[in-house]
Amino acid sequence: RVGQEPRQWLEGEVSVFDTSIFHDAVNDSDGERYILMLRVWHPELTDVERKALQFTFDALDVPGLLSEDPGEVFMAEKQLEIMRSVPVDPEVELKRKIKKNKKTVRKKGGGGFGS
Repeated sequence: RVGQEPRQWLEGEVSVFDTSIFHDAVNDSDGERYILMLRVWHPELTDVERKALQFTFDALDVPGLLSEDPGEVFMAEKQLEIMRSVPVDPEVELKRKIKKNKKTVRKKGGGGFGS
């Protein structure tokens, strides 16, 4: 479901939707399903909106940015700096994201993804 619109996964087909709309996904099969999520800017977003969204994405990747401890925020900002300065090996990054998503995506029962 995306918003109020029911959707169905179809074998061999591509499904695209705006993840800023509340949605949930259920995998009732015994197999794994892989999801490729891309972050793209809507062309009508203002610079302020883009910066706000980027901060949200950064906080998802480096939760320490939201800490009330100034030392932890400092370390998180340094971690983010390093992450942005080092070229990412796409294969390594994909494996990291798959591993991270396996912890958050449930096989049955659904749940919203707000990224």
